[in-house]
This record gives sequence, C-alpha cells and structure tokens, in this order.
Amino acid sequence: MITVIIDRKKIKSQVHKFLVKADSPYRTRIDLFLAIVVIVTVAMVIQESDSNLDAADKLLYHQLELLCNILFLFEYLLRWWAASDLISSWQYAYHRHRRRHQTSNLASIWRATRYSWAHKWFWMKQPMAIIDLLAWLPLLPFFHESSLLRILCLLKLLRYTRQSAIIKTALQGHAQEIASVLIIAAVSWSLVAIAFYVVEYGHNPRLHTLWDAYYWMVVTVATLGYGDIVPHTMAGQGVVMAGTVVGIITTTFISVVLISAMTEHLIHLRETRMEQRISQLSEHYIVCGLSDMGRIVCANLQAEKKPFVGLDHRQDRVEAAIREGWAASQGLLQDEQTWKPLNVSSARGVIITTNDEATNISIVLIVREISPYCTIVACSTTPSAEKRLLKLGATRVVSPSQIGGLQLTHSALRPTALHFLDLVMKTDYAELEMEEIPLPLQSPFANLTLHNTRIRSDFNVIVVGILPSKDKMIFNPRGDVMIRPGDTLVCLGNADDMQRLREAINNNVVW
Repeated sequence: MITVIIDRKKIKSQVHKFLVKADSPYRTRIDLFLAIVVIVTVAMVIQESDSNLDAADKLLYHQLELLCNILFLFEYLLRWWAASDLISSWQYAYHRHRRRHQTSNLASIWRATRYSWAHKWFWMKQPMAIIDLLAWLPLLPFFHESSLLRILCLLKLLRYTRQSAIIKTALQGHAQEIASVLIIAAVSWSLVAIAFYVVEYGHNPRLHTLWDAYYWMVVTVATLGYGDIVPHTMAGQGVVMAGTVVGIITTTFISVVLISAMTEHLIHLRETRMEQRISQLSEHYIVCGLSDMGRIVCANLQAEKKPFVGLDHRQDRVEAAIREGWAASQGLLQDEQTWKPLNVSSARGVIITTNDEATNISIVLIVREISPYCTIVACSTTPSAEKRLLKLGATRVVSPSQIGGLQLTHSALRPTALHFLDLVMKTDYAELEMEEIPLPLQSPFANLTLHNTRIRSDFNVIVVGILPSKDKMIFNPRGDVMIRPGDTLVCLGNADDMQRLREAINNNVVW
C-alpha cells in the first residue's frame, strides 16, 4: 500500500505564490487568464439577454457561464484558504489560552475558534473579497436570474489589472485632500439645493420634494441641462446662477486635486522604476553631463548596444534623456549621495563631459574612492586641467578643442584618409568596424605568431595593432610577431567577420 503524504503548508505556499504574491511571474499569467474568463462571462450574459436566441444557443451560453462561475467559486475558496492558516492559528490560540488562564477545555476551544476565524472574517470583509463572493453567487438558483449580479463580475478586473492598484495607491496618498474637497463640494451643493427648494417650492410645478432640488443641482453641476426642472421665479434664477458658479468652482477643485494626486504618483512610480532599472545595471558606463556632448556619447553607446546611465543636475536634461529611452538620474555631480545608486563599483567606465574643472576633479575623486580600477575618461579645456585630472586618477583626458582643431587640419590636408577614419568610427556604418579584442588566458590563438593564426585569410580581418599586457602598442605588426595571452588585438574589418573572429577567440576558454 502506497502512503501519500500531503504537505498542507507547501500547497498553501504555492497557492499564495500563484494568486496573491505580487512579484510572482505565475500570477501575471493567471491574472490574464482570469481576466479573459471575466470578459467571457459578461459576454455570455449579454448574449443570453437576446430574446431572439433559440433554446440550443441559450443552453450553450448558460453552460459556459456556469463553467466560469464554478471557476470563480474555486478561486474564491483558494483565496479564502490561503488568507490564513486556520489549523495553526487554532492550535496556537488554544495552547496559549490554556497556559495563561488555566480555564476549562471548552472555554479554550471557544476562544481558539474565535481567534482562528477572526483572520478569515477580516479577509472576507475586504472589498475585493466581497467582489469575489458576488462573482460566484449566480451559481445559486436564487441569484441566477439577477442580471445585475451577473454583470458585477466585471469588478473583478480591478484585481487582475495593476493599473487599478496604481489609482488606489495614488488616491490613498492624497486621501485627506480629496476628502476635504469632497466635503466642501457636498456642503456647498447641499446649500444651493436647499436654497433652490426654498425659493421655488410652491411656484415650480416640477419641484415636489427636496430630492428634486438635489437632482436639479447634480444635473446643473454636471452641465447636462435636461431642462425638466427650470426656475420659475427671479429668486430661483439667482440661485441657479450662484449654483452654476459654485458647481464650476468645486468641480474644478476636485479635478485639480485628483489630477495632482495621479500626476505625483506617476512621477514617483517612474522614478522608482528608473532606480530599479539603474540598480540592475552591471558592466555599464556612467555619462556625467547630458549636454550636447553628453547626448552624443549616450547616442553612440546606445548604437554600440552598451549599457549606460546618464547623470545630470538639470531636470529638463534628465527628462529629455528618459524620453529617448535612456536610463538617467538627476543629482549634483559633486555629491557622493548621487553616486550611491549608480553601481559605480560594477561599472565599466565613467565618461565626464562637463567643462567645469572643479566638477570634474570632484567626480574623479569620488569615483576613485568607490572604484579604484574603474576607467575614467574626462573632458578638459586646458593643459593644466588635463595634468591635474591625470594626477588625481583619470585614465584618459580628452580636449574637445584640440581634437576639433586636428580634425579641421586633417580635413584640409588629408581629406581622403580622414574620410576613411570617419567610416571606421561611425557606429551606423555596418561595412567597416574597428574593435579591441582581448586575448583570454587559454585561447586557441595564444602563443602563436600572427601569420599562423590565419586571421587575415580565414576571417578577412586586418590586425592593425597589438597591445601587449606589459609593453607598448605594436602598430602594423609583422607576421612573425608572437601573440601572448592577455594581449589586446586592435582589428579592422567587416562587422560580421569581426563577430566571427571574436567568437573564435573566446570559444570554450577560461578567463
């Protein structure tokens, strides 16, 4: 005989992961499936309401709706069961009461039962739990004919869509402001409705009760203007004008508060998501300064498909970068707190594009303190600033004015050669590419001469330079130059050929 052991806690944990846990990948799929079931259920109810439908189709729609309601009942029972551990809560409360009060066994059982069921009752009183209950009630014969109750299962979509949670959180964060505005609106509308009732009662044949006055006030505020209740006295006309002004003002206030609440929450949500996106980066580049030069650097990194994050102190530049789809953060570049969320220790390099020498020095010092071996490429406007940045720890310092002057000169003296270099450096030119390929410790190309590697013949790639790990760059190396592990090959060739060479060099090796 085979004994089957059922782990109740493990099963409940799985149910919690599938139906309750917010960050579970399974819950997204289940929510999508249940949302489709809700839509199918409502569609069945609408189809059944057609009086021209024949009996066979009505029976089919009824059976499909019945199947959906059974699924809702099963979901409700699972959520109810996973809300709390009834048995463990009862045992805990029972032994605790027996130890503390030394009462009769019957009293302890009663107290433990009340304690354990209190958690279930608390869950059953939640708004979404009540909606889940109403969704399967049409299974009962007494409720099946209620079309309104069968349509109410649409409210279950609030559980399955995360957008509803965003709205709920936004409104909860501004609950006091919203409540204050609603109270002011209710009081002012009530005063106008009462005033209209006082001056129009007895003169207006369509005004019989105070409820009619409230109805008129709501219709007026909503700018519907049905025209079924209109003032018949001059005082009534004055109340209508005052009520219109009051309605416009209060409605505007309500709209402003709600829009402000949603806007602030969406901005906070966007910032939170951006922080999570930045925190997950590794082997990335940090671009300091999102001015014109910084945006060019970011665009080139994106074209190279390299992970990066932009950093600037101006909000408009950060928002412009985010609209481009880039990861960006706002903060003072000289503040150490700004750099903590950027994962500098796992960054591949920091590119400084600002022209302020004091800011650049502060950035170099901060980055070197956090990551001693991170590559830092800084921008400099003067030779003295370049020396200081290199002395403080910058890996390389680039002078935009000097590079621009050299390019202007070469454009006039050697236009064809410069055009060739431009083609190599442009990331959108797919025919030619220059790349650095480090040689792993156990590469099939290690300890071979350049001629024996057959890089030129097999891969159609030109090796224009070799950078040994402990020596100077070798330009235009000869075929008898030995390639050692740790050397870096500077190669020129087609992008596809370069990728084949990179895969061959890194094939089944250990770094």
